Amino acid sequence: MSFRLVLALLPFLLASSSEQSAEKQPPSPPKSVSDLLAELKASDAAVRAAAVDALADRGPQAQPAASAIVRLLGDRQAEVRAAAAAALGKLALDPQQSIPALVRLLDDDTATDRGPLWLVAGLALGRFGEAAVPHLIAALQSDKLHVRLAGAAGAYQAGPRAKDAVPALIAVLEQDDPASRRHVLNTLVAIGPAARQAIPAVRKKLTSDDFHTQYWACRVLGAIGPEAAVATDQLLALVEHASTSVRRNAAAALGNIGPAVGAKAVPVLVRALADRSQVVREQAVIALGKLKPLSASAVPALEAALQEPQGTFGPRSEAAKTLWLLAPQSPLPAPVLIAELRSKQEPWTASRILGELGPAIGVVDQVIAVLGHPDCEMRLYAAEALGAMGAAAQKALPQLEPLLQDEDEEVRAAAAAALRAIRAATKG
Repeated sequence: MSFRLVLALLPFLLASSSEQSAEKQPPSPPKSVSDLLAELKASDAAVRAAAVDALADRGPQAQPAASAIVRLLGDRQAEVRAAAAAALGKLALDPQQSIPALVRLLDDDTATDRGPLWLVAGLALGRFGEAAVPHLIAALQSDKLHVRLAGAAGAYQAGPRAKDAVPALIAVLEQDDPASRRHVLNTLVAIGPAARQAIPAVRKKLTSDDFHTQYWACRVLGAIGPEAAVATDQLLALVEHASTSVRRNAAAALGNIGPAVGAKAVPVLVRALADRSQVVREQAVIALGKLKPLSASAVPALEAALQEPQGTFGPRSEAAKTLWLLAPQSPLPAPVLIAELRSKQEPWTASRILGELGPAIGVVDQVIAVLGHPDCEMRLYAAEALGAMGAAAQKALPQLEPLLQDEDEEVRAAAAAALRAIRAATKG
């Protein structure tokens, strides 16, 4: 199982495990910390692991259990070791004991329901932030792949706090090891602007034969921001001549780098509005919005795209937002967004953008009208948009209240959330 896949699945594995336990066990009063401490010594490994998980949910109250949890990192059962590692990361208690014990687990490649132990330990270490970084650097310098990946996982978890690990990450990247380079690039994304010294090494990866490496390199440069503008010409070339995922991420990187890319990026992004891929068009549209005021010349192309028949041009809601950013006087954004909210294309995107722009473009009443739509999905997204508008949607309260009795459970929940948000914003 790859590092990225494990990271993606880990929350679901944990959620699944928790749900299964909830189904098997009848509700019972919460146990005290002292009771849970006693269960850490139980002969049944499942009881020990469950006690650790319960302690992890207690936060600072679990301080008396820190030493006992550390000892469980040496438990004979891998699932208990994994539970202990995850708990130590969640609690971040007693770093002087916890960090060295977790470091010893980085070389344990035993598989568990939470992922390989080296991954669980690496992620746990990352939660200790700067205190763990010297150990993560040492792991990145290991001659064992899984230990290096554990170090990358920890730096990923630490994010910007792992900035001192950037030179070690660069060293791994320059080894050009296919098994680790994409994971290192992903970690540099998490570190963000603090990874600026990696720009030269990352730029080299833009010419990789592996499109996965290329698109991760684009994402790193976008995460670093304006200082990555030195890669503008390479990114522009990729927008026009690369695989779909690379074109998409190169366009996104240009937008995230911002106006530092210069006006020469605008015509390339405008041409990308006609790309064969909707995801590329969408990122080009978003990037043009982020390049304001340099991208004012893109207004005619955006207006032309929005005047095409519905369903012809893909990212209509995002284009409406960008057009409003560049030309607030344009009459197109409001009707386009309302039409998209009522459509079956991407009403969730229209809902999000209406939540941001609704009051500014004068469509609060039109969104309220959608609350009476016969399609429950439309009612749901209209309620969510109004909730995001906050106090500006106060006039929607009488129309939202009846939806608390709606036939659809999700609509009822969205209406309740919108009512809370609007009332809270009004009081504030």
